[in-house]
Amino acid sequence: MKASATELNKHPGKYLNQAIKEPVIIERAGHPTAVLVSYERYMQLEDAFWVNWQSLQTKRNQSARRQPWIFCAVIIDAFT
Repeated sequence: MKASATELNKHPGKYLNQAIKEPVIIERAGHPTAVLVSYERYMQLEDAFWVNWQSLQTKRNQSARRQPWIFCAVIIDAFT
């Protein structure tokens, strides 16, 4: 569902109730600006983000251990 920022200000309860069912895209001047989601959905997205972030960091750390020259190249480049 989409709503303008003006509509959200006029009828906040309507869009809060809708956000429990589905994300509500808030538009300003016809362009997507924000998304209103339920607290439960927000927590799911936050958890998924941190799980993926930790996985990425683990892969990055493992890769750096196998290829130490990458780290050295970055340090040398930083001082030139």
